[in-house]
Amino acid sequence: MVLLLRPAHDAVLTRPVRRRDRISTRLRARRLDVELARGAQPEADAALALRAAILTTRRRRRSLAAALERIAASAGETRPGWHPSSARAAVAELKPELVALGRQLVAPGPVAARGVAEVRLLLTDGARPLHAAGGDLRSALGDAARHLEL
Repeated sequence: MVLLLRPAHDAVLTRPVRRRDRISTRLRARRLDVELARGAQPEADAALALRAAILTTRRRRRSLAAALERIAASAGETRPGWHPSSARAAVAELKPELVALGRQLVAPGPVAARGVAEVRLLLTDGARPLHAAGGDLRSALGDAARHLEL
């Protein structure tokens, strides 16, 4: 794999991915996802470029879409000992948006790393509105969908 970098003055540099790049990217995956979700340009840094390339693979996108579909499918379920929360109610209400976001992830063609990073954080961060009450899940889903577009 070759990284395309644009560190300064719109110069484009290419260089092969090194083993230490892969290790560093793996160790900093969450922090890099947060940077990408905030709009950092992947070309600005080797680790961001590599993380963006990993996030936007078909395999990773299918995995995230499957997770969204599982959440949408189980949104209305009740289990003994579980108490309904406002987060669970929001998920149940927004099932169509969850499914649509999953479909957008697996649609043919490229997607922007920012949107994929937002979806990943939405799924894995317990403080995000998919899991925690008090967040605006509708806005988070809409932002992710918008930011998937190139």
